Amino acid sequence: MKRFALALAALVLCSIFSPTSHAQIEVVIGTGNTYSNYFPYMPYYPSHRYQYILLASEIQQAGGFGGMIMKMALQNYTWYNGTTARMSENFTIKMQNTTLTNLAGGWVNSGWTTVYGPANFQATVNTTPGSWTEFPDFTNPFVWDGASNLLIEICFQNSDQNSFSGAYPSFYGFSSSGTQRSRWDFDYYGYYGCTNGSICSGTCGYSQTYGYWYTSYCPVTKLWIAAGIEQSFPDDVDPRRILVTTSNYDGSSSSFPKPSITFRRMGTNASYFTYKIVGPLPSQNVVYRGLNSANINDTVIIHNTGSGLVTKTLDFSTGPLGGGNGMVGNGTLNTTLATGGAYRLDVRYWVPAVGFTQNWSKQFIIAFDNDIALGGIIAPQRPPYKYLRGINIPVSIRVQNIGLNPATNFRVIAVIKQGGTIVKGPDTVVYNQTPGLATGQTYTANFPHFNSLSVGTFTLEAWVELLNGNDQNTSNNGIAYLYPAGVTSWDFEVLYDTELSVDAILQPTSSSTDVYTNTPYNPIVRFRNNGAADQSDVPTTITIERLDGGTWTLVYQATKILPDIIAAAPSTATLFYDPWTPTQPGTYRICATISAPGDPVTQNNTLCQTFT
Repeated sequence: MKRFALALAALVLCSIFSPTSHAQIEVVIGTGNTYSNYFPYMPYYPSHRYQYILLASEIQQAGGFGGMIMKMALQNYTWYNGTTARMSENFTIKMQNTTLTNLAGGWVNSGWTTVYGPANFQATVNTTPGSWTEFPDFTNPFVWDGASNLLIEICFQNSDQNSFSGAYPSFYGFSSSGTQRSRWDFDYYGYYGCTNGSICSGTCGYSQTYGYWYTSYCPVTKLWIAAGIEQSFPDDVDPRRILVTTSNYDGSSSSFPKPSITFRRMGTNASYFTYKIVGPLPSQNVVYRGLNSANINDTVIIHNTGSGLVTKTLDFSTGPLGGGNGMVGNGTLNTTLATGGAYRLDVRYWVPAVGFTQNWSKQFIIAFDNDIALGGIIAPQRPPYKYLRGINIPVSIRVQNIGLNPATNFRVIAVIKQGGTIVKGPDTVVYNQTPGLATGQTYTANFPHFNSLSVGTFTLEAWVELLNGNDQNTSNNGIAYLYPAGVTSWDFEVLYDTELSVDAILQPTSSSTDVYTNTPYNPIVRFRNNGAADQSDVPTTITIERLDGGTWTLVYQATKILPDIIAAAPSTATLFYDPWTPTQPGTYRICATISAPGDPVTQNNTLCQTFT
């Protein structure tokens, strides 16, 4: 059993709309000493279901602890039958806490929490022994209570029940104590009822027909468990982002809490952290430092009580805003003594028992008297959102007063460019109201809609100007203040209604080694929606030609209707074509074409590749 600690680099999340970030540790349950024909995940089949139990003692022995499970993976022995796995449709992972130690009583059909899916999932093939097949990050993380056994289900059901195709894995497992720790079910060609039934609901499948397919085998499993700090005061999200200088943060009410951190405790292991505030930026002067006790040198704070999500409030502090004049304070953040401006909280958090370390940095405001800022771009939205050519596009910008004085008069300006040339604006919205925006309040400036018959990438530029006072902090007035990390402009896309392409020929490829004479083979093609609208019932064609003395000879042709392909990410859909049986070896070429009526861009409608 193994445990891995992930050192999380310092997080500086500047947008006030940033989601909660979770530091995580990786816990590996089991040591691979076997592998089995009972497959935890089998994308070769069109229908698949697998349930298995990890004992609490096994997770604990691996270093796991009660908390949110964010993701999982299975350890590969190898993959067979090529380098591309078939897409699994309606792929779903479920979990539940359980007192069960085996599945002798049959399939479990109730009590589940769906942590991922149903969605399309295509595994990445890695034939290296000991590598991992990672499943997507859970959209609904599961809270393991730390004491119960963990029951897991992996399931999918494809719309096409009449074919086998693609690579498939064999996973390392460990021979568990006890029997019937896992169950496997499958179907193909609808032999066991899954043409009309649902294998994930337990209404079809081989074992539903014959009543067995269980084993003591458990796959070696990696779990990502949330750990470390999830929230702090101050923070970079409202309402913990803007502090006032009219009152101290002394814990006297929920509006004026003392400094704190909120973290997920790792079992019974003690947590250690240091806590300091520097500023006003760009100055790096320490204005507040948390203490573990009334000793001014006791700067490492230790916490070893509670379970799950724990908040540690500081009761001792020093520094100009923490005690003043070299004295020890009671944890209060004395903002009445502060100079208005931007500050940064720096926390270093570690759990020596598990080798875990996290750096947590959050920028916040101790409000100036006068400070107006851009608070967010409501529209236009950045990719992957798509806008339709010739349709009105809203331009809507949020402004926030982060100064102490009411903002009664300001103007917001917006410009839209394409290739550096202004195509709309400058447009101006003027706010002039009494009593105005109080500290932290927002106003949405709605501009005239933008409409373009041209397609391509456009850029929004915007800024706000305070008119009823001297803005003491202009660094947050422009749109650059809102850019996500790594982004240098606010771009958005205007696209044709219909624009489809052949994205990839997944099977066969130039490196395929699983095409044999006199053996049926299913071609697989992935298509992409580059347009702004969902598409349905689109004709597609594939051809396969053999090279005969410098001439390509047609040996196979098939047409198939692509039923649906959405415009939203991932904007792709995959088709499995009827089997083709090669009669002789040689060099072949496969070409795929999509023919959407009204598609103005035809250069990407056909894709070809050779194989042997």
